[in-house]
Amino acid sequence: MSNLDVANHFGYEIQSEQLVEECAELIQAVSKYRRARGTGQPIALSEEAAFGNLVEEIADVENMLEQIKYLLQIPQGMIDGIKEIKAERIKI
Repeated sequence: MSNLDVANHFGYEIQSEQLVEECAELIQAVSKYRRARGTGQPIALSEEAAFGNLVEEIADVENMLEQIKYLLQIPQGMIDGIKEIKAERIKI
C-alpha cells in the first residue's frame, strides 16, 4: 500500500493526529541521539542505536508530511518557495 493509499483510507483528521505523534517521536529521538553522543545526561543506548532510531523517525515524519501535503493539496513549489525565503533570512 502506498503513502497516498494510506492517506486516502484514513483521511486528514486521523493522519494529522498521526503526524503530531510522529513529530513527538522525532523530537524524542533527536534528544536521545544527542545524549548518546555525550551531549547532556547519559543514556543507556548506544550512539549507533540512537542514530538508527533517529533515521527511522525522520522517515516516519517525512511519510506523514507527504500524506498531509497530498490530502490538503499543498503544492511542493509553495513549500519550496517558503523554504527558500526562510533560508535567505539566515545570515551566516
